[in-house]
Amino acid sequence: MITFDAAVHASESPFASHQRLVGLTLDELSTHTFPMRRALLMRDETAVFCVGHLGQVTAERGVGKTWFLETLALIAASGDQALGFRAPQPCRVLLTDGEMASTEIQERFALLRERLQITHRGVPLTIVAADWQGAFLPRLDWAARVAIPSLKM
Repeated sequence: MITFDAAVHASESPFASHQRLVGLTLDELSTHTFPMRRALLMRDETAVFCVGHLGQVTAERGVGKTWFLETLALIAASGDQALGFRAPQPCRVLLTDGEMASTEIQERFALLRERLQITHRGVPLTIVAADWQGAFLPRLDWAARVAIPSLKM
């Protein structure tokens, strides 16, 4: 196993720290056992999105990317199912929106909750929208910890 020292420059984050970057040789990678990650979204019995995964959705304008992601965020946070996906259990979700107007976001989530029949309160979904900020969205890798202390990133 190879480790590299990697220091985050203090100007990049108020939470700068010294961390170690880990690399595996090809031989080590072939035999290493990685821990299972908890499934957040599944299709049938196959985990399609797990803790720590990053995803990207791309399509032409107007196809429904935002509707799709808002639906996935809501079912992951509520532990429900829709569009062939299901959340085995509720999880905390942070959804960032850089485009839509406040009222449109509010109306969409009201409609999604109604259509998905998510009537219970306390769904752990936090939405951060550019429209609600006084300036540009900050770097969310550290700013969210300041704005929303309950987030554990």
